[in-house]
Amino acid sequence: MKQDFWSTVENVIKKSDVVLHVIDSRYPEESRNTRVEKMALHYGKGLIHVFTKFDLVEDKDFAITVEGPFCLFSAVDYYGLNKLRDRIIIEGKRRHKERPMVGVVGYPNVGKSSLINAFKGKKSASTSSEPGHTKGKQLLGTRNFMFVDTPGVIPVHEGDNIAKIKMGMKSVNEEDVELAAIEIMEQEPGKVEAYFEVEVDSAYDETLEKIALKKKQLLKGGTPDTQRAARVIVRLFSQGKL
Repeated sequence: MKQDFWSTVENVIKKSDVVLHVIDSRYPEESRNTRVEKMALHYGKGLIHVFTKFDLVEDKDFAITVEGPFCLFSAVDYYGLNKLRDRIIIEGKRRHKERPMVGVVGYPNVGKSSLINAFKGKKSASTSSEPGHTKGKQLLGTRNFMFVDTPGVIPVHEGDNIAKIKMGMKSVNEEDVELAAIEIMEQEPGKVEAYFEVEVDSAYDETLEKIALKKKQLLKGGTPDTQRAARVIVRLFSQGKL
């Protein structure tokens, strides 16, 4: 039976005292889920917006449009970890909880497990670059909190497929992966070309062909496999290597 993501998320929110709404700093609007926000507030939970992968953001002054408390976080250097810990403690005390239950919710692959690992100081919640890696609920304890790590919450029918592929929310083995790669090249002028050491060309489909040829990614008859080249670009981008 296919898992009902929203039932899982709602149960986690109901059992939590504080809810961390995890958002990818590179795509704050695309990776924000207002349904999670409304659900947490509906049940009277302490809601904190956590913008992860902050180390991958070039413009550190990007606009924050959420209402309520938020924290910027990077799992690479633990940036923002102490501030987030203090905020969770404050929200817990408001609810008269010595050791609050903290629900961690958000889209797939936005850094939920890495966030928990930072608090634990070790890899207690397994992580992966593949979307939907976390299966089921996991109870993870720290000295101050009890975390519940959930799988990705986004139902399949929601959102833009291209945006999901770029953010690592969907598998790169999608038919739209070439469009996602082209969007990356448009948003990050010259970076993809520089990485693969190919000439910058305004015709992005031809750039994909050049990259495929350089990587010897060919179909039968020697035709450049542009889908394969696009998958490489999207993976590198979601991993912060471009």
